Amino acid sequence: MTDNQAECPKCGCTQITANKKGFSLGNAALGGILLGPVGLLGGFVDSNIVKATCLKCGYSWRPGNLSAMDKYYQQERERKEKLSEELKNIHERASEELKKIHERARKKLKQK
Repeated sequence: MTDNQAECPKCGCTQITANKKGFSLGNAALGGILLGPVGLLGGFVDSNIVKATCLKCGYSWRPGNLSAMDKYYQQERERKEKLSEELKNIHERASEELKKIHERARKKLKQK
């Protein structure tokens, strides 16, 4: 990830959309039940909150305000990337060793 590029804390994808939450019908209904007609204005509570949504996995979060779960996803993704890199290195070293063994065996067969 570059410094200017946002990424999904869950999957690391950089294809993200950001939208304002907008009017909440649920908040308006609850406010209407509890406070009557004035409570309907409760639908505007938190209406300016920006939510980011990953276009790859669909995960949503509030940018700049990572929750504990967001941080967990990010750490897990980083751990998996590190393990993947380590496995790749092990595979490369094993392939090189097998090539050396194969070459030694071929030389021994030619000597016979």
